[in-house]
Order: sequence, then C-alpha cells, then structure tokens
Amino acid sequence: MSEIKAEELLKRYNIRPNKNRVLILEELLKREYTVSALELLNTLDYLNKTTIYRTLELFEEKGLIMRDVDPEGVSHYCFRLNQSHPHLHFYCKMCHKTSCKEIDNLPEINIVDEFVDEIEIKITGVCKSCLLKKRS
Repeated sequence: MSEIKAEELLKRYNIRPNKNRVLILEELLKREYTVSALELLNTLDYLNKTTIYRTLELFEEKGLIMRDVDPEGVSHYCFRLNQSHPHLHFYCKMCHKTSCKEIDNLPEINIVDEFVDEIEIKITGVCKSCLLKKRS
C-alpha cells in the first residue's frame, strides 16, 4: 500500500495531518500484518506512548483503521482501504500474527428483532508461512 499517501488519507478522513499522525499512519500502511501499539512504540521509539494511543484512538474513531483483539487480549490495528468491502482477520496459532483478508461476501445472518450494526469474523489456524516451515 505504499502508493497511498498518508497525508492525503488523513485529509480524506477529516483528520488534521501533523508529523506524528503521518508517521504512525505510514507505519500502519506498510505493515503486512496487524500491529499493536507496543510494536508501534518500539518502531517509532521517538514518539511517546500517549501520542501513539491517542492517535490510534482518533484513527479508529474516524473509521480510518480497524482494531482487532488477539487471543491474549492485546489490541492490534490495521488500515482498511475499502471500508465497505468485507474484511476479516486470520490469526496464526504458530507465529501469533494476525493478517487481514478481504473476502467476496459475508455470510448472511438473520437475527429476528435485533439491529445488527457490525459483524466481526476471525479465523484461527496456521498461516501459509508457518505451514511451509513445518513441512521443511
């Protein structure tokens, strides 16, 4: 996703671009897997914890990123280019990484007398990389 400009995205989501927000979003854009606030803090070690958490909270509130909680209870974040396209997370039990997967259609779920605002689907298994390592 490196072709996407962080500053333009921030403006598109009505977020005032500043240096720290651009740096954090650029880091999210270049990740293949979801990333925790602690991982961002380790990578962007010149930023403080409060800045990272507040920025992630703002991005999530504005719908720019999505938060996922892994089986250990740690929040991880990812950027979604197409907010209206179905999206799920695949958690690998071996490497403990969560990757984002785009799917064609969500399963149809009918719940009588309830209003469904959001559906979250998470798949747990072993990723392709770990399967290849296991076979070697």
